[in-house]
Amino acid sequence: MPAHTLPAASPLMLSVLLTTAQTPHAAAPTAPIRVDCFGALREIIHEGRLEPRAPIAVALTRPHAYGLGARARLDGEFIILDGRVYQTRPDRRGGIQPAAYDAVRDSATLLVMSHVAAWRDLRVTKPITIRALQDTLAARAPALGLPAAGPFPFLVEGAVTGLRWHVADGRLLAPGPSSHEAHARAAVKGASDAASARFLGFYSDHDQGVFTHHDVEVHLHALLDGGVAAHVDSLCVSAGAVLRLPVAR
Repeated sequence: MPAHTLPAASPLMLSVLLTTAQTPHAAAPTAPIRVDCFGALREIIHEGRLEPRAPIAVALTRPHAYGLGARARLDGEFIILDGRVYQTRPDRRGGIQPAAYDAVRDSATLLVMSHVAAWRDLRVTKPITIRALQDTLAARAPALGLPAAGPFPFLVEGAVTGLRWHVADGRLLAPGPSSHEAHARAAVKGASDAASARFLGFYSDHDQGVFTHHDVEVHLHALLDGGVAAHVDSLCVSAGAVLRLPVAR
């Protein structure tokens, strides 16, 4: 699928982008790696707020952008890897289709983003489930100058097993407040017993209801074969894969 980087923006364009976006939830100013979040999961699920909260282009006004989230009206999912945007939408026939990025029109109901110029690679030596991954991130973070509590982004590249993913389809939701179960039903789902892919996640032990669900401490998206961007529900990272953590500046 075509992936695009936002062209150099004029001062006027930057002003429009930044004033169009609503004020994000932000990490503390002293955080070594800043994480910003537009929208919140609790608002999406419990208040039925599916409207655009920020243009996706907001993330691309600085170099080395990494981000993930849900498109406006929950019309699919996206992932941003070093300034390149990949999107996937439901095709209205029970499947999914990649969607070319449009810097002017595309916006997000939820956008979690950061900017990372350098990463430290850690080789995975034994299989790690999502639950164990949370503990690994907290344990490894301090050595790289990152807070053990988060928030910060991370990357996983390589083989995984037990991959379960979904792409949101907001058209299948009734208007207004909803539930986790209803959102799970209103999605196109996929699975793979073994896969190799790129993953971007955000870790925090105190952002439940903002950008992580109430029972987990990571929000993880995948870039799969064919340029498919999807939200990850479960996986086990295989030995030999690479876990990448940001180098704090």
